[in-house]
Amino acid sequence: MAGAGVPVSVPVPNPAQCYPPSLPELDARARLTEGTGPVDGVAVDWVCTNTAEHAGGCNVTNPPIDNFLLKLPALYCSGCGKLNPTGYRWKMTHCRLGTVSLHLLIRDQGPHNTCVAHAIVTGMDLMTKIYKAYRFDFFYGRPLSLQDLFKTFNVLYNVSFGYEDNFDMELGRSYFIIDIAQRFGVRLSAPSLSTECQWNQVPEDRLKMGSFFHVPAHDTGLIVRLIAGGFPLICGMRCGRTFRFTTEGEIYDGGEVGTSHCVLLIGSGVLNYPGNPARTKTNKYSRKTWPLNPNGKPGPRVCLGARGSWGDQAHGSSSQEGGGGDFYIWADQIDRVMGFHMEGMY
Repeated sequence: MAGAGVPVSVPVPNPAQCYPPSLPELDARARLTEGTGPVDGVAVDWVCTNTAEHAGGCNVTNPPIDNFLLKLPALYCSGCGKLNPTGYRWKMTHCRLGTVSLHLLIRDQGPHNTCVAHAIVTGMDLMTKIYKAYRFDFFYGRPLSLQDLFKTFNVLYNVSFGYEDNFDMELGRSYFIIDIAQRFGVRLSAPSLSTECQWNQVPEDRLKMGSFFHVPAHDTGLIVRLIAGGFPLICGMRCGRTFRFTTEGEIYDGGEVGTSHCVLLIGSGVLNYPGNPARTKTNKYSRKTWPLNPNGKPGPRVCLGARGSWGDQAHGSSSQEGGGGDFYIWADQIDRVMGFHMEGMY
């Protein structure tokens, strides 16, 4: 029996796990529907002229890739592996399935260490909306209740989420939340105004997560395909003091700080590094102060769109449009990437 004031050891749960969808599976998934996104018009053939590294010394034509949500230009050359320098950026929340926009609630964790839960529940929200749009099902429009999730955590472990006094619980927060989402599910938020009839129209009041999967953080091609295939991904990111000054749509460079924040990956892009898209033309001289790519060379670099959990005022340039909280991070500055299925969906 533990003495007073001594944290009790809590085993990290082992939630149901599976392999991530493969590229052939994502290709098959793309044939299920015709989603539309903001870069469909520029998703055209890319001719790579890096003939020195191509078999036969000829140009290689790389056709665009169909995905569940949208068509994207090829990310890498099939002949030499060169990154496609074509600049494009997109987010799941800018896509549509049929007539349904995938825009969704921006959550606010406030001054609490709850980013892991916010990222996971936001991902569940988004996957549910995608599935309902695909099936033309009745969409209730109510986000999942974080209060319900935190209540379940508190009942199970007798501590508030984000304020654990046990190192294993701190380190394994994502597994605790995934385990709860799989075993108990998360209740839908109560509507602010509704009649009993409207309430009873919803067939399920509690949604459960299916199996989850790990994705290698260095496999950028698979990460982009998964996101475009309708799988928002949870990841850890470097987060320093300048993070809150990042304007919506800008790229945040984590530098050498450690991983300290969890976000939901919802998009991608390719930009020349440094790639602040809003200031590249007006701030040319800042290029001299930016570091090179991880390979020691300048050039195009993959960034990933991320949904934060500090409210729509966090990255204020588009706060009035409700688009704050979204930004971009370099693909080589993420780790602990995970995705999941929803129970009973697809």
